[in-house]
Amino acid sequence: MESFTPLFWVACGAVPGALGRFYVGQFCARRWGTQFPWGTLIVNLSGSFGIGAADDLQRVTAIAEQMVSTYGMSSVLGPLAYNQAPSNSF
Repeated sequence: MESFTPLFWVACGAVPGALGRFYVGQFCARRWGTQFPWGTLIVNLSGSFGIGAADDLQRVTAIAEQMVSTYGMSSVLGPLAYNQAPSNSF
């Protein structure tokens, strides 16, 4: 039964994505015709931008965490080294 759990969560994530892709495709086909797959283009571009934005946020968070743990952000004490070794302090 343990092997069923990942399949269940994949299916739960796939349903909204599939429905969204379907409805965007239908909307674009009604709006601009079926000569070019505008729905697929829009869904793929928006997904790419979303993944890129999520990656940027992850990288910026890691950089900010490193800066805070290395230099500190105290207006009273000024720059203060809290941690010399890189680690996950949060």
